[in-house]
Amino acid sequence: TQAEMETGTALTSFVTPGRAHYHPGVAKVWCRILADGTISGGTSLPNSYNIDTITDSGTGDRSVNYDTDFSSLHYSAVSSCSIDADNGSTPALLTYAVGSIRLLIKNSAGTAIDEIAGVGAWGDQ
Repeated sequence: TQAEMETGTALTSFVTPGRAHYHPGVAKVWCRILADGTISGGTSLPNSYNIDTITDSGTGDRSVNYDTDFSSLHYSAVSSCSIDADNGSTPALLTYAVGSIRLLIKNSAGTAIDEIAGVGAWGDQ
């Protein structure tokens, strides 16, 4: 059941594919965003999970919008990005919302740049 998956305490139950996503150790959101602000391969599995759209708000500025919202702001997200050959690059998670997260990628000089990035998030939905 969903309750058994969320507590993660049952030792004699078997998990069906339709219930696995309720476990706290399973990513609830993930995608790879191309430098042009689109999702690599589109929003259907196996290219991403629980992604509705990506909003491109300018150079290096992306909002990842979820299909299914988190139940609260108490979730964890991580991001990574490819390396700008000249200046390095760093992703920053700017804004958490229950239905989205905003990412900004900058180089070591502090200039926003478009690079390939990845986002994943874990928590209760």
